[in-house]
Amino acid sequence: AAVMRRTQFFEHQYDFDTNGILYYLGLEGSSSDWSNPALCQTRPVHVSSSPMLKTSQANTAIVGRSAVRCMTKPVVKPYFTLDF
Repeated sequence: AAVMRRTQFFEHQYDFDTNGILYYLGLEGSSSDWSNPALCQTRPVHVSSSPMLKTSQANTAIVGRSAVRCMTKPVVKPYFTLDF
């Protein structure tokens, strides 16, 4: 028998909306309350970055639901990478 797969679309409308893939992953596909998917072992989001400023939140804050200070040190070609 053929396996039916449900297509899921993620379309950004505005900052901190509930339409994105990171929000969906934070809900574990709507089976739990939201939590930062980069901080939970069961949610496969890994965040890497250039070195962070001492006064910055952890680089995982870029996956969060609040506007916080999240800044890298002033280096050449600073970056944030999300892997999921």
